[in-house]
Amino acid sequence: MPFVSDGISPSAEGVIGRERTLLCYNPALMTAPCPQITPIAFLIRRAALDFLITRSGLIICALFFLTGLFLAADYGVIGDVFRHREVALINLQYILGQGDLSGLPFPHQYYGVSFELPLLIMERVLGLGDFHYVHLLRATLTHLLFIGGGYCCYRLAYRLFDSRLIAFFALFLFLLHPRIYAHSFFNAADLSFVSVFAIALYL
Repeated sequence: MPFVSDGISPSAEGVIGRERTLLCYNPALMTAPCPQITPIAFLIRRAALDFLITRSGLIICALFFLTGLFLAADYGVIGDVFRHREVALINLQYILGQGDLSGLPFPHQYYGVSFELPLLIMERVLGLGDFHYVHLLRATLTHLLFIGGGYCCYRLAYRLFDSRLIAFFALFLFLLHPRIYAHSFFNAADLSFVSVFAIALYL
């Protein structure tokens, strides 16, 4: 229902109508009935707006991860991957009582397997034999952990400064660093540490 007022030009009438529509979104400022929007529509729009604002960091991280799914195959493999998988395999055999740790190659025996071991177990559970798919799995999970670290960086900045602008700045600094972003697809050793460190700072 259009807003009608005697003695007001159509152009001015349209401006006033838009102002009244904006007032409908703020009950504290509303001084007259708002026929332009129903209560249900108002609640739906308000809930959607609140969700977008409060979950904006999570939404951005989800979009980054979806983008990463299409980019994972564009990144190659570094030589350390084979050594790290070998170390994880020897540790898995030791845990299962099928071997000892004497076969760990120097100096890779000093590398932890807290992330490599779950990657290897997931690879075995899915029955991946082709290394191409093994690489895609590793790249996807490493990148997912990286995105999780970025989200925790966002939440930490928001907690410290109570500003979404600063929180978004911290998030984009973390996610858009060219070298770190690229390494999040193939460097499971270093990027898992960076990501878990960011998560630990937030927690």
